[in-house]
Amino acid sequence: MSEKIRVLHAADFHLGSPFSGLSPQKTTIRQSEQQDAFRAVVDLCRQSHTQLLLLAGDILDQLRLSHEQIRSIADSFAGIPDTAIVISPGNHDPYNQDSPYMTQAWSANVHIFKDGFSSFYFPELSTAVWGAAFTGIRAAGSMCPADFQVDCVSGYPEDTIHIVLLHGEIAETAAEKHTYNPVLRSWIARCGADYVALGHVHEKSGVCREGNTFYAYSGCPEARGFDEPGPRGVYAGTIGKGEVDLSYIYINRRNYFCPDIPVDGCSTPEQMEDRILSFLRTTYGDSFSKDAFRITLTGAVPPDFLPNPASLRDKISAKVFAVRIKDRTSTLIDPQQLRRETSLRGAFVDLLLQKTEEARAAQDDKRVRVYEQALTVGLRAFEGEVNYCEDQ
Repeated sequence: MSEKIRVLHAADFHLGSPFSGLSPQKTTIRQSEQQDAFRAVVDLCRQSHTQLLLLAGDILDQLRLSHEQIRSIADSFAGIPDTAIVISPGNHDPYNQDSPYMTQAWSANVHIFKDGFSSFYFPELSTAVWGAAFTGIRAAGSMCPADFQVDCVSGYPEDTIHIVLLHGEIAETAAEKHTYNPVLRSWIARCGADYVALGHVHEKSGVCREGNTFYAYSGCPEARGFDEPGPRGVYAGTIGKGEVDLSYIYINRRNYFCPDIPVDGCSTPEQMEDRILSFLRTTYGDSFSKDAFRITLTGAVPPDFLPNPASLRDKISAKVFAVRIKDRTSTLIDPQQLRRETSLRGAFVDLLLQKTEEARAAQDDKRVRVYEQALTVGLRAFEGEVNYCEDQ
């Protein structure tokens, strides 16, 4: 049995992301925080005496980063000379003639896959790292050789720890259509590796197992938007022959959250603002002000009160890093009773309820939401002028 090695698995930093939904000032802040997360990984390698840093692609969001940014990355790698660094370029940072992976001078501890499936062997660690590189923005075919099994093809000593490092997407069958290097679960099960370190999916997967092989997505270390909610990080720990002991370490500087906030009974903008801030403070603690929120307002409010998401956003944005607000409230009134009215309002309600019931019977959730929102806004229009605003 070989000894265990200390490993850190990270991916999808997307350094240089445009953060198009933010102001120029806040974009600069987020890009700086991305760099901070990258440096935190390098510092973690130094502090924990990590022997092998596995970077599973999309370290860069685009190839055309400034020379200064690329030099900073190279200097960071050079600052941990006792850590062997292996990179599997992804679809955002493919290995080609424009790639800094080709044009930048890297320190001796940096090892970068250049094209097809191959390996780097580290005799001092008794470890082989197998992998491949994206050479363009897509890879419809799998980079995983169909007949690959470490015991049959490696030629390395019997006690070698085998790790596969790839940027790609898990596939169940070869018939599935994928654009970004499909990696079959069955391939993982029979490849014979001790661990498969994956990138591309931005949510951590947990350490999973197929056959005798462990595998995981580490997710992105710093969120880029509301589709990546909650704390983010990397996997770190030890890998041995047939043994994987990895823990998830959170390193992100700022969180994105998407809460549904009940505002039942609120009848003024001030009440709604207080309800939102109270919810954020209670749910996320006093540090909520550093985070970003996409809030969905729920619950029933009086028919003569229409929440104004844009106005609320302006008020709440002064107290948090960024905010978007969607209004999904309903009117504090029984539509089943209203549909029996002999009036224009009754006819309107009856029509919308019929449409909603048909959509629900067809299991068309999207149309159900549209009709429910139309009913809410329509009922408010019977009470007075409505300026509908949806802050996406």
